[in-house]
Amino acid sequence: MTTPRLVMRYLRADDVAQLMPILSDVNVTRYLSYHAWKNDEDGRAWCEEFAEANRIGSTAWFVCLEKSTGRMVGDCVLFDHDQACRRAELGYMFGRQWWRQGYGKEAVTALIEHGFRRCGLQRLEAQIHVGNVASQQLALKLGFQREGLLRNRLVNCDGVPHDVFMYSLLREDAGV
Repeated sequence: MTTPRLVMRYLRADDVAQLMPILSDVNVTRYLSYHAWKNDEDGRAWCEEFAEANRIGSTAWFVCLEKSTGRMVGDCVLFDHDQACRRAELGYMFGRQWWRQGYGKEAVTALIEHGFRRCGLQRLEAQIHVGNVASQQLALKLGFQREGLLRNRLVNCDGVPHDVFMYSLLREDAGV
């Protein structure tokens, strides 16, 4: 997939070096259920796991490369696909130096289109940590609706449960 400033391709097992600056940053991963990468071994295991998930079709995990430089700026994913209900969850994260520059909006817009057009989904969901205001704002900009609070829905990397807001976007809301 391409956008005006990005090339988005499936995650590969050899993406460790380019993802390391992003996923080793605790500010980027603080709302996730896994720790920031501490070394190449962490990154290798993670990339191999999700590259394999892409291969077998249980996720659609994309890395986002800046067209002008080829630098990896982040990633986005469709996961927890429920084929019978034609729904999936989406997630995204971007390196701190690319925050608030429109890369998230650009990439997630392409991911939404991929989910609805190529994957035939009817509903996309985003579970966003109550403290992650920037991510909540992005979801709203993209047309997602906040449906409610899910108490202790996710467990952070230290094993502590936390609340998330559930956001959804329906195919008809997106005009697809």
